[in-house]
Amino acid sequence: MPVKTDEKKSVKSKTMKNEKSPSKPTTDVPPKRIIKTLGRLGNEYAWLDKVLMDWGDGKARETFIAGVPDGAFALPLLDNGNVVLVHSFRPFNHGWVYELPGGIIDAGECEEDAALRECEEEAGYKAKELRKIAEYVLAPAMRCTIHLFVATKLVKTKQRLDDAERGMTAHEFTPTQVYEMVLDGTIKDSQTIIAVLTAKELGLLKVDPKEFTKGHPF
Repeated sequence: MPVKTDEKKSVKSKTMKNEKSPSKPTTDVPPKRIIKTLGRLGNEYAWLDKVLMDWGDGKARETFIAGVPDGAFALPLLDNGNVVLVHSFRPFNHGWVYELPGGIIDAGECEEDAALRECEEEAGYKAKELRKIAEYVLAPAMRCTIHLFVATKLVKTKQRLDDAERGMTAHEFTPTQVYEMVLDGTIKDSQTIIAVLTAKELGLLKVDPKEFTKGHPF
């Protein structure tokens, strides 16, 4: 539930009273910096940049920075509170997995539009409402930002899968089943784990502890 303006002021004032402000840096010059990019290996889906780096001692050293396109993912919530996940084959790591619908943000596309598009293409649901719940960097030394949303007021449409998504299917789970799949390691990807845990903390995913004894639906 959004915090009202007066509640925000109250929270802010309490924080200022009880916590010390973090010390400000003595200089605006970053301690580490990329001097220049020397070259790139890869394509538009994954790349490795060779860069000249100053690690803070004033000396230039060559290093490499990996990158993949930014991504947007949606946690689709049905009117009954259940979650829609897609069952997809991932050849590079875990084989068949359950995960959020989502993917690369196309050129000229905002993260919201990407999440809406992927939700309909992969899960077969068009969302009328979208709420952003998280944004994070995939890894500290990697160029990629992931945007996470909760999609609601879903209208059933039809999957529109490309060749690389062949065999992908959409499945409905209760919030408790999805939460348990995160806890026991059935769900392994970072975007689904973070979205499920964040949605639960925000009260958007209603987990029933009594349901844990029922186990997975498969």
